[in-house]
Amino acid sequence: MLRKFSVVIIAVAVAAGVVVERVLTNVEIRTIADVRSSDTTGGTVAVRGRIVYASRNQFILSDGTGRIELSTCPLWYKQVRLYEDDEVVVVGQVMDNPSLTTRSDFVLSVYKIFHRGKVIEIRKRPGKPPWTSHRHQNP
Repeated sequence: MLRKFSVVIIAVAVAAGVVVERVLTNVEIRTIADVRSSDTTGGTVAVRGRIVYASRNQFILSDGTGRIELSTCPLWYKQVRLYEDDEVVVVGQVMDNPSLTTRSDFVLSVYKIFHRGKVIEIRKRPGKPPWTSHRHQNP
């Protein structure tokens, strides 16, 4: 009895997580190959995948159909704590500038990252990033 109850609770939690993720992203989750093959430059997209490279706010995301570079923010503005093998959903704007590395198909300027039931907000909307107007001192 307890085992059946546990299975039901887990199934409901997974389903709720998918629904909440869809509502919060407000965009259809697409594959990297689909985004790459369509005219989405400048548009907002959501992609689900696994972090295959992570270092100092620089990330590469893979979903089995391709790889994208995630453009987040400077370390002095916010430290994004993601690690290799983390599964995430990323919402952002497809950039027309080339990737800084040859390990990715295109660059996604990230707004939000959904990771383990939490939302990591990088910026609120497209346009000029908030850190471009902040003054900071070099460490």
